[in-house]
Amino acid sequence: MYIDEWGWFNDFYRSACIAGDTERQQLVTIWNEAWHYIQPEPDRTLALINQAHALATRLREPCFRLFYDYWRCEIFMFYKYDYAMALDLATRAVVEARKPEYAHCPFLARTYRILLDAHIYLDPVGYLDKAREIIAYLEAEVPMGMDTARLLQDRRRTLAFAQGDLDGAYQVALRFLEQSQNYDFYLAHAHSLLCALSYTLGKPEDALKHAQESEIYAQQSRRLRVSMTLYCWQALINQKLGNTNTARHMYNTAAAQSTQIDPPLPSSYYTVLAEYHELCGDSATAADFSAQGLAHIVAQKSPYFECEGRLERCRLLGRLNQPTLKDDIAAAHEAAKKLLKPDLYLSRLARVEQGIYTDAW
Repeated sequence: MYIDEWGWFNDFYRSACIAGDTERQQLVTIWNEAWHYIQPEPDRTLALINQAHALATRLREPCFRLFYDYWRCEIFMFYKYDYAMALDLATRAVVEARKPEYAHCPFLARTYRILLDAHIYLDPVGYLDKAREIIAYLEAEVPMGMDTARLLQDRRRTLAFAQGDLDGAYQVALRFLEQSQNYDFYLAHAHSLLCALSYTLGKPEDALKHAQESEIYAQQSRRLRVSMTLYCWQALINQKLGNTNTARHMYNTAAAQSTQIDPPLPSSYYTVLAEYHELCGDSATAADFSAQGLAHIVAQKSPYFECEGRLERCRLLGRLNQPTLKDDIAAAHEAAKKLLKPDLYLSRLARVEQGIYTDAW
């Protein structure tokens, strides 16, 4: 039995309206304004969240304090891509959430889930045991909404992928897709995951179908960053399939949409387009996009994403026969020191040093 997180939210607002309590109404209306700016202007959303958090503190509304603690973490995780800050905020939020006054709060499970996300996005292999511990605790001890239950499935997909179980990750992503029916927001995410996995597994036709589906749902749910990334994927996949005119159109569309979004852009914007330019035979532009993407990834302060980004760049430079490959391999080895358990990553890097630049994982 899942709890109705947003039902609580809406009931609170109705009660505040009936009581004529304008300040408590603001705890809801500020969020509605903040959500409007969450994708194009995350800093503006963050400022509104901080305003509402201060109001919840003054009004002694612990569940709204926790609500805004959670969303502050979400902003840093998925819109500002600062995973180190997200982990710090999520750890503090969970410590606060363990106090008795939060036991009945509908967003309690989400607070634990965002702590799980921060660990996974920083180092899913190194924090594997911690991630499994949080998932087990959530499922056994904390009432959760369907959104949280659905996203736990996706986090299992992340853990499988990080360990090299691509087929397992694909199957989990399919289950996530099944659970996402009738929810455009999650359908966009599920199809985007299946697009990337299908491409990695050498199934470009399947990847293109998922990219097209994801774009539709991303548009319907106003997920501008996802939509832009899906245009990048369609440019790459169409180029790979020989549909050069369509590929160029999708590339131009992605570039135009990128100007409507505040930085930072998703790192996948750069990494996918780096491979697109490689397929177009433009080595210099491919290397430049790769460098920009890596710079964004490093700024996220995630050892896992940095290592993955450096590995992918080394493979690209190897395929392009770039003279800087040796230096990039050295930098990749240095980045490995930040991982808690680097052996798996180092084994993949060793294949690059052997001249194997086309591994699927």
